[in-house]
Amino acid sequence: MTMEMVTYSLRATVYGILKTLVVRASQNDVDLIYEIDPTIPDQLIGDALRLRQVITNLVGNAIKFTPSKPIKRGQVTLSCRLVPEKSTGQSATLEFCVADTGIGIKKDKLELIFDTFCQADGSTTREYGGTGLGLSISKRLVSLMQGQMWVDSEPGKGSNFYFTITCQISPPSRLETVLQKIQPWNGRTILYLDSLGDMTGVAKLIEELGLKVFVSHDVIRLADKSRLPHVDTIIADSLAGTEKLRDLDHLRYIPIILLSPVRDDGPTPDECQLTGLRFFQPLPPHCMPRLNLKWCLDNSISAQLTTPCNHEDLANTLVTALESVTSHQAVDAPAMTYDILLAEDNMVNQKVAVKLLENYGHHVQIVENGQLAVDAVKERWHQGKPYDVILMDVSMPFMGGMEATELIRAFESEQSLERTPIIALTAHAMIGDRERCLQAGMDDHVTKPLRRADLTNAISKLVRPQAPHAAREATRAAYTRH
Repeated sequence: MTMEMVTYSLRATVYGILKTLVVRASQNDVDLIYEIDPTIPDQLIGDALRLRQVITNLVGNAIKFTPSKPIKRGQVTLSCRLVPEKSTGQSATLEFCVADTGIGIKKDKLELIFDTFCQADGSTTREYGGTGLGLSISKRLVSLMQGQMWVDSEPGKGSNFYFTITCQISPPSRLETVLQKIQPWNGRTILYLDSLGDMTGVAKLIEELGLKVFVSHDVIRLADKSRLPHVDTIIADSLAGTEKLRDLDHLRYIPIILLSPVRDDGPTPDECQLTGLRFFQPLPPHCMPRLNLKWCLDNSISAQLTTPCNHEDLANTLVTALESVTSHQAVDAPAMTYDILLAEDNMVNQKVAVKLLENYGHHVQIVENGQLAVDAVKERWHQGKPYDVILMDVSMPFMGGMEATELIRAFESEQSLERTPIIALTAHAMIGDRERCLQAGMDDHVTKPLRRADLTNAISKLVRPQAPHAAREATRAAYTRH
């Protein structure tokens, strides 16, 4: 195994990993909680991919082995703290802990679980699946990152998996380099909800990055849309304030960066309730509130940042949020109606999409997996009635959206047919989602839960008003030649 040594954002990396796992946790009726020491430097030098692999394995296992109980939801918590006695001005040693309230492990099996192809109990494999290979590989990866891995557990109460890594602290980038990174969004407007009275100069930093800032100290002042500029991203410094923002229709779907000022006290009882913690437990000094990832996903939290921060830290989180913006304003009802293929296996998402589209007069055909989508596309082309646009879920049983798109594009190329616009439907907004979709042959992507503005904007952008008639005529001509 080889290890890369590149600069990466610790918070963006960890938060991004957990966002991919929150759906699985929710399906198991498990709360996924995130907590990171605000004193940890954000820009580190190391192998972010290997760190992702370790965290994905440990948190994935914790979710799998944490069944909810009739009177209490399961809980999995990922925490990260700085180990000061082993850290210097140039390097940082971090201790991660993945804690769960699951089935636990017997004491005499604690060391066995790190052996290749071993689990603590054969009955566990039969009930929950898996081979135990992931833990063996994870421990080896941690060793390559100059760390250790260990576990403590109590049967019936849960487990705590710990691992450490040591990495170099990346020196701050020059301001010119930071400005170049955020230049594509120069002049965009950031709404800053400063309800706690920031003393670290966040508003000034935003302006120095070449962005416009609109500061408000109270959500009530934001209720009147006519008094606000067009907002591209929101920075909010409280959980309660974030929920109030989401009650305003004109601010409901704009990405939010959650700012966590370093405080001398722990989270308030209200913050614990908002993030899904059932009981208020005071946290150590200078500790930010724990974040419930389901709550973050429901409220479109794109990133989390601790203050005080520098230009580079703020720019990195702003880029994450700005990249996730798929549309800015709702569009009027289209003058034309379209023939749309919806490839989606979830019945709830099917109903939502059909309702949104049929309200505009569009005709929607539903298929439940990628293979059926490919078959439907071919059949329609042979009938001389191609779809005007395809909405393709990325994750479906039997065949996913990526593979189906590649097959559709290959068919179009072989038959010299006009390219049908394909819009990907993804479960959550992640950095790189759009690039992966485009690489597979898709034309755009929309995140779920589906929203009217996102769908109509994406369709109107890709389908020309004259496309339906022109496409059908071109198809008839093409098959006449064949």
